[in-house]
Amino acid sequence: MNRIEMAKHISERVPILALRDESKWKEAERLRRQFVTDYPVTKIGRLSLDEYVIGKGSASRSFCYRLERETDILGRILGARADKFGIYYGKTKSDAKLKYRFARHWGGSASVAFKSVKQSIVDLLHATSIEDMKAIRENKISPMFKGKLLFIYHPAKFSPIYAKPHLEHFLAQLDISGIFETETDMQRALMDYRARWPKLRKHHPCLYMRFLYDLFGYPEYGASSSAGTASSISAPMLSDAVKGVTFIDKMPAISGTMAPPDRATGGSVEYAKQQKQLKRIGDRGEAIVIEIEKQRLINAGRKDLATKIKYIAERDDKSGI
Repeated sequence: MNRIEMAKHISERVPILALRDESKWKEAERLRRQFVTDYPVTKIGRLSLDEYVIGKGSASRSFCYRLERETDILGRILGARADKFGIYYGKTKSDAKLKYRFARHWGGSASVAFKSVKQSIVDLLHATSIEDMKAIRENKISPMFKGKLLFIYHPAKFSPIYAKPHLEHFLAQLDISGIFETETDMQRALMDYRARWPKLRKHHPCLYMRFLYDLFGYPEYGASSSAGTASSISAPMLSDAVKGVTFIDKMPAISGTMAPPDRATGGSVEYAKQQKQLKRIGDRGEAIVIEIEKQRLINAGRKDLATKIKYIAERDDKSGI
């Protein structure tokens, strides 16, 4: 999506979301701040097993319970397996006995696994505070759990969206290019995009999350959007295009097909939707050209020139690329 179109959507939709859900965003931030206050990094390493694990009911209000259930408004990780937390209290399909269970890659016993998980959480949050993306990527904590921890403790750096299909979906829709080794790279890229827009920066990151779902819907594998529209189909990410992948014919249709109407049944052409799809293909094509030209100059040893390329059509659609 080019800058002119995005500016229009932000101007139209963000004030509505801000006003309609003002109390929701305030509550979201209250919950986030309360969680960080209750669990400063210095305290995490001292948590007891029952203070940490999920599976003992809402009365325990443990670290994992609050992160998954109580702060659901700050991005959903509910539904993924409980072993995403490294260790939990519960049963399995093959074993109905309630007990502490842990992922074996954390250690050979519950106590060892718990100690390893806590240390990894502390290491993760320390790495984030010093901008060590390599350490963040290599941290063994499961992606969904890691993503939410990063947002809770560093909301200006990482988006409140954690599932890989959803992250890929929005990066594709926004034509954000880059090297995305992990979900955390994608979270960071979405927040870097948000930082370009003062009208988005002034509001809570959860409003940004809601704005993206409101504008682009959900990935094709699952639910429909909040507005009740059909689930959207994610376009391939821009980084795939600059590697030479041809996918113009795979661009997602806005609605159904662009084939001519069936005159026998009295069908009509949905001109507005066809025009929207054609414009989207055109915008993606321009973005591809820009990225390829930048890469060509970089490969030729002229990174200085690559940084000077300006995408004029993003700001003035009367001037071409």
